[in-house]
Amino acid sequence: MGATNNSNSTSRQSRYNGWSWPPHPFQPIAWGCLIYLSIFYFSTIEPGLLQPGRIAGYAVMGLLLVIHFVVHILACTVNPADPNVIRKMEGKKRQEMPTFDRTKHKHVIENQHCYLCDVNVADKSKHCSACNKCVSNFDHHCKWLNNCVGDRNYRLFIATLVTAIAGAIIIVSLCLMQFVAYFTDRNSGSLLQQYRDALALPTSSTGNVTVMSTPPPVSITTAANYSGKTSPVPTAQKPVFRVLWVVVSDRLWLAMVMLTALLALTGMGLLGHLLGFHVYLMYRGISTYEYVVQLREKAEKEAREKQMEGGKIELANSKSSKVCSNGRNKTHGIFILSCAYHVHMCTL
Repeated sequence: MGATNNSNSTSRQSRYNGWSWPPHPFQPIAWGCLIYLSIFYFSTIEPGLLQPGRIAGYAVMGLLLVIHFVVHILACTVNPADPNVIRKMEGKKRQEMPTFDRTKHKHVIENQHCYLCDVNVADKSKHCSACNKCVSNFDHHCKWLNNCVGDRNYRLFIATLVTAIAGAIIIVSLCLMQFVAYFTDRNSGSLLQQYRDALALPTSSTGNVTVMSTPPPVSITTAANYSGKTSPVPTAQKPVFRVLWVVVSDRLWLAMVMLTALLALTGMGLLGHLLGFHVYLMYRGISTYEYVVQLREKAEKEAREKQMEGGKIELANSKSSKVCSNGRNKTHGIFILSCAYHVHMCTL
């Protein structure tokens, strides 16, 4: 999560945004996958589309990538710190943060004052131990962005997820379509541009392929035309497959298409799960940090209940030799009621 009210932060400077050094290892991984999928789409997947699908493929995916790059960069660039922290950062030269002294204060933030940032902060601002600063309306620290997510960049974070998922869906769908077409479209050329080029089939103005009733001859022959001259008859050629604009074997092309689909599918699943989680949080009206705190409090409550129950059971067992079987059952029932009552009182 990153937020803490009991920070062990060492003496160091606070991070300004997601571009502050050092980067988290997840950040270059995320950008590497994004750049690879973008290049693979336009160099390998898109050329296999027929018209007018190719134009739509360029336009839709191109627009989606532009939007994603913009919101992704902005989500990393925005400083999500508390307004008072930002004013302090901009008002004077940045200095190393002090080390939190537990002998003086129990928590980093007390009475809405951060003793590390040395400013008053808003009620929902939390001090992030990873960024070493108070973040306004703190939600969580995102390792993929290398930046905290708060009220200043939360919408950008959601937009980053949505556009990434949409792009992954397109890539997975087209990869699977071309994988199937590789085995089923060999003699018709109605799905893959590579097969259409190999069969030398004409394309109508609407982009539909004119399919011949019989496949063209495989060997080169000549035929007499009306002028008495001879000309070659169109022949089927070996389809040319490219990966990253480089001509490769059809098996390598097929393998790369499926590996890319698997990569995009993995990203789509992870990002989809994360987006669904945040939709759930929006429905409940809480942040990720508040959700984690609730889980922690629930776990602590259950641990206390088990501890109390274990103590009562040991006490009941120590007296079991002095009572009959019915008496033991009665004692156990009283213990359960007593335990529930004390747990209820402890959680008020």
